[in-house]
Amino acid sequence: MSPHGYYHGTLRDLAERVHATSVAKGFDPPSWDNFLAKVALVYTEVDELVEAMLLSINLDDTEAELADVAIRLMSMLHCLSAEFGGWSDGRIVDEVRPMPRFFDPHAVVRPLREHLRGAIKKFRKGERRDAVIHLELALLETFRIHRRLDADFDLVTAIVVKNNFNQERPFRHGNQESVG
Repeated sequence: MSPHGYYHGTLRDLAERVHATSVAKGFDPPSWDNFLAKVALVYTEVDELVEAMLLSINLDDTEAELADVAIRLMSMLHCLSAEFGGWSDGRIVDEVRPMPRFFDPHAVVRPLREHLRGAIKKFRKGERRDAVIHLELALLETFRIHRRLDADFDLVTAIVVKNNFNQERPFRHGNQESVG
């Protein structure tokens, strides 16, 4: 049995799958030309995650929103890291203590937002490899958030389930612009 539920591939393989789903549904692949728009969409998912943590009585909404953040980051890493030989896919996530019963979701996502800001800063300076590293760190932060939630769901499995759901959605669901 895989440590990630029923998924037996690498994170890079999963990134390729979620990216293929996004493109098949009509959304533009991440590129350096639409980098800022794609990061803005990750920020939107982070905001939805905070809202889910604040309002959710169970972890289902939080699980889905955390998976959405990871999916957007994985698609970006899949496309943007190719010129640098790919991304690391396998750094160890630090052990962290579970959160107390009452916690501040804004504080929980602060490191994630800092890595997104770091990616933007590096991109604006033309330091693309460093921008990708910040995206990797942001993805790692989603796994740290998962561990801090002390959740009973597996994040990789949640990503697979959400991607399977996305495969069944209509073309450009939500009538979004293709940059999504």
